[in-house]
Amino acid sequence: MNSFKRMCTNYIKKLNLFLLTFLGIFPACHSTRSFSTADTPVIRIKGSDTMVTLAQSWAEKFMQQHRGVAVYVEGGGTATGIEALIKGDIEICTASRPLRPEEVQRLAKRQQNIGIAHLVAKDGLSVYLHPNNPVRNLTLAQVKDIYPGRISNWREAGGKDEAMVVLSRAPSSGTYLYFCTIKKPQGVVKLFIDWVLSKDGQRVVKEIDYIPLFDLP
Repeated sequence: MNSFKRMCTNYIKKLNLFLLTFLGIFPACHSTRSFSTADTPVIRIKGSDTMVTLAQSWAEKFMQQHRGVAVYVEGGGTATGIEALIKGDIEICTASRPLRPEEVQRLAKRQQNIGIAHLVAKDGLSVYLHPNNPVRNLTLAQVKDIYPGRISNWREAGGKDEAMVVLSRAPSSGTYLYFCTIKKPQGVVKLFIDWVLSKDGQRVVKEIDYIPLFDLP
């Protein structure tokens, strides 16, 4: 136990590896039936722990500008928030990942609607090691092998012959799902998507009267 505790607390040095995940809010399809008291309408928000501080700040500022509305914010994880949204217990779910197909199906079946997702912010992810760890850098490929357990000894990453103790967010966290399961497109699929997001691809968007993701000259 002491050895395990020591290794856990030793897993703390910042590595310059950052991933971006989109943080969204999913309003309940029945938001017009929001819970309210006799005089005060209430908005209930639940979900991503990553977004708790942000959502609380939004709630405070919003209530300052809208004195007649009460906004309650709770964390618990993206999955917990989505479950509450499906059940109709909240008006808004904060999430750090998109809904899974089965979650969309359950939402549609329960609420006769799939709701609307709004992109509201971005968040950065980083990996930490202890400053006394002789390993000073990890490649993205190594990180991908460490978390699923394909690499389990520091010797395999250029360090000492010691077992790794890997810490991460809870599986209910959207950040966990994004970090541990997301797969980027490869080959010609990646080439096509990159082109669509380039100025040439976005110019086509504008030519057929859609709205480009960014201003074009």
